Amino acid sequence: PKQTTEQTEGEIILTIENSEELAAVLSTKNEFDQIIKNFSEKYAGRTIEFDGNVAYLNKHENYDTRFDILIGAGDYNENTAVGPNFQFNDVGVYDLDLDTMYLEDVISIGKNLHIIAKIMKYNENTGLFELDPVAVKVR
Repeated sequence: PKQTTEQTEGEIILTIENSEELAAVLSTKNEFDQIIKNFSEKYAGRTIEFDGNVAYLNKHENYDTRFDILIGAGDYNENTAVGPNFQFNDVGVYDLDLDTMYLEDVISIGKNLHIIAKIMKYNENTGLFELDPVAVKVR
């Protein structure tokens, strides 16, 4: 996976195995839960790794190769969702470290993914938790 310039050498990636806080955030039932805001502020700029799914996908503005992707935690279920409404905003195949020319060939609503991403910011008003993708793999 590509390394972001802000990521420090030797930084431990947060996972549910090594971070009780991330585990709690990923299992919350309310996308406006205060623990999401607290986590996003405490760990801004850090890298997280988790299993998630594509809850929604649409083209970014008028672009054909740029997308906004809504990510849920855990496996896809059309009836229930857990965790924050994670968002990849204005991303393409390069941003996701995908080995394809066409993002829609690999990423679609309902796909379960393994995600490595950097924490950007959480918007209390919209409930969107913006992430900067490092690498995404279909699982």
